[in-house]
Amino acid sequence: MKSTKTILFVCLSIAPLHFAASQSMNPVVRKQVSVGPILQHADGGRTAFPPRSNTNASRGAALLAAQDAAVRGDTIVVGAGVYDIQSTLGKHLVDWYFYPGAVVTSSVVNIWGDGGEDLTYTVKGHGVFNHTGIATNNENLGRFTGASNICIEFHEGASHFGRAFTTFNSGLNLKLRWTGTVCTKDGGIDNVGGTITIHGHRLSSEGLTLESDGDLTIAYIDELVSLTTTPVELVFGEIRVFNATIRALHPGKAVAQNSSEGLPDGIFLHNCILDTNMEFPFFGTVHVSNVSRLDGLKTLGNDVVFLDINE
Repeated sequence: MKSTKTILFVCLSIAPLHFAASQSMNPVVRKQVSVGPILQHADGGRTAFPPRSNTNASRGAALLAAQDAAVRGDTIVVGAGVYDIQSTLGKHLVDWYFYPGAVVTSSVVNIWGDGGEDLTYTVKGHGVFNHTGIATNNENLGRFTGASNICIEFHEGASHFGRAFTTFNSGLNLKLRWTGTVCTKDGGIDNVGGTITIHGHRLSSEGLTLESDGDLTIAYIDELVSLTTTPVELVFGEIRVFNATIRALHPGKAVAQNSSEGLPDGIFLHNCILDTNMEFPFFGTVHVSNVSRLDGLKTLGNDVVFLDINE
């Protein structure tokens, strides 16, 4: 009797990998990004840093481990999840990318910084940065004391007890860009030294929203809000604000140059709207171009210089 052989063919169906790419890195496997930070190496390789447990602290520890292991040219890719950190983020020539849903929190350290060194790094994507405690120097989202060159792009942020960002070095170049709201308790952005360029949607603070005691701050922003005090205040240096609605929700000054030095520079407002019920919302010398009031009143201040300036 002849034997009959049956041949069984097994077909494997392999689903294609889905990639998500940014302008600053090679494609990254979406499934891998969701389990923790990944180091995207300059040569195209990747190293994963999965958290040991499904907790905010464990994810934060994995994020710091990725930063410790990163070398020049690497990009740290951060997937969705809450990362509670115990050390400040920022490393020379190591960049970052945050996917939607990635949230970095801390109650003990500034989230971004340079440690007094001259660092260069770029942060991109859709991160949310929240500080929930009082840091040593009370500058909770970012504190920069070196002559660094840093760009931070994110979705939104909050500082529950301190400022958003503070700079202390005249050689610093800091660029900030956010798409949502930055909300702070003590103050918004304080320039004690350096050049800060801002592109943002809304900056709200219970203290001074934009403050300069140092060099140059340039703000392209939709809305500046102070809940208790002056939204824009200059002591030294120069502040330029473009295209903003400035809301003063208090019976005080809306825009003030508080200096007895007779500065040649000062506050420049271009294409802005003032939302205030104060008769004279300006204090000191303020240079304006195409500035109006939401209530239609013409009174601005006693020392207003009307200019025809371009952006």
